[in-house]
Amino acid sequence: MHGAFDVAHNVYPRGDLILIDDVVTTGATVSEAARALKSHGFHVLGSVTACVAQPLR
Repeated sequence: MHGAFDVAHNVYPRGDLILIDDVVTTGATVSEAARALKSHGFHVLGSVTACVAQPLR
């Protein structure tokens, strides 16, 4: 997942964010999205997920 997300160059940080994901399997999607946002100056407070895959890997 590394490098899968990026932020458009004309977007500027505006406050705190909470990431929302539909399902967590390994956590790689939320982790990479948070990394990309933080590297552009956004402040990620946490994440909310609707479902967790069983068993969690």
